[in-house]
Amino acid sequence: MAENKEMTAEEKALLQAKHRQEEVEARNRVRERKARTRRLIQEGALTHHRPLGRRWYSSLRSGTCALHEMSTGHFSRGGR
Repeated sequence: MAENKEMTAEEKALLQAKHRQEEVEARNRVRERKARTRRLIQEGALTHHRPLGRRWYSSLRSGTCALHEMSTGHFSRGGR
């Protein structure tokens, strides 16, 4: 079995520095993931809201025509 020995001050400092670095890297990964998600959502929103010309399509939430909703400014509440 391994012996339980006390860590020296240098070993403790080295281990703490390693853990701090891992925490920084983990925070950076989260920031990068959130930034990527936000960018993808914004790009998707821009793509989704491009003018459709005279194309007709059905609203997913209700049976109304979305082109009619866009042209009149009257939007349904999704069948509520």
